[in-house]
Amino acid sequence: MGRSKEAQSERQAAGNAQRRDELARLQAQAGRAGSGTGAGSAARPSSGYADRVRQRVKPNIIFTEEISGNPAAVVAVQMAPDGSLLSARLARSSGNPAWDSAVLRAVSRSDPLPRDENGIAPASITITFKPKNEGGS
Repeated sequence: MGRSKEAQSERQAAGNAQRRDELARLQAQAGRAGSGTGAGSAARPSSGYADRVRQRVKPNIIFTEEISGNPAAVVAVQMAPDGSLLSARLARSSGNPAWDSAVLRAVSRSDPLPRDENGIAPASITITFKPKNEGGS
């Protein structure tokens, strides 16, 4: 039984090392993508990028509860240059945990997110989601 635990521990360590290597590769790719182009981790997304991401995520929001008002859930997203989702977290709650959870699940379902106009997804972006979209935004 001790050997089984040892083998499991070795597999976990190998998996962790593989994840660290992949993250380092993606971070290096992000740095290279920005060299000489003004893009990359410090670049700002284009003016319409947040709306494009919102349009990608909206169809994946599954929320059937009645909600009063139009509370905003603000989500901070980290991406690889190809738009692959690295992380999504709630930057500011809407005050409705069910809406917040529905938005986070929808962001995860939308992976990969679209690339920006320069062909590279920004390293990070903050996007606001409201259950009732007035004015088509």
